[in-house]
Amino acid sequence: MQFLLHLLVVSLVDYTSVKITKIINKQTLIDDNTRWFFIHSIGNFLVSYNALPDIYSCFKDPIYCHELSWTDNSFYVFYLSMAMHLYHSLFFRLNRADIIHHIVMCCICGPITYYQQRLISTNAIFFLTGFPGCIDYLLLYLVKINKLAKNTEKIIYVYLTTWIRSPGLCSLSLFTLYGLNDYYYSDFTFFLMSLLNVLLVFWNGQYYMMRTCIDYGYKMGQLSYTNK
Repeated sequence: MQFLLHLLVVSLVDYTSVKITKIINKQTLIDDNTRWFFIHSIGNFLVSYNALPDIYSCFKDPIYCHELSWTDNSFYVFYLSMAMHLYHSLFFRLNRADIIHHIVMCCICGPITYYQQRLISTNAIFFLTGFPGCIDYLLLYLVKINKLAKNTEKIIYVYLTTWIRSPGLCSLSLFTLYGLNDYYYSDFTFFLMSLLNVLLVFWNGQYYMMRTCIDYGYKMGQLSYTNK
């Protein structure tokens, strides 16, 4: 029931995105990306805000973070995050990168996360899609409605992914090592699930940081070439 309510919230944000975009710039073509950037920014703001108590608890006690169970905020963060990705899959055209992302992070990590229900998972959602996504998708939305230059969005996201997103996910990967040691001796199935999750989280942080930096370097190289 909670998941359906979160899907309803996402659909209302989608409806609001069209209305607000028309008010800001009537000339803007409201395509799938314009709507999705708005949805993802607002949704990630709510995810980030509700994940803050879990962030504090986990970083205050990183050694035992893997033992702490979900709070009401944790359930909210998980349901809203999954609802946004399901809504994206159902009502938007997906490219190859979107499909891979949804399969890996939602169809694999999602069920494992819900089964384990450990506080460290909402911390991962905060860094994977929450705070960095909130800022970047807002910037992408501003680019779409011609309120921000594309190169400005790209350089800001280089800083976000290099100094916040990737380090945050690396830190959580290290926190999980304490849990892996405990699970190996107490619950081997839990150990395997946690190992898969932490590898995917670490891969996500490093891979997308690499992609972001390469893409920015390529764009800047093109710009330098055209200005010669």
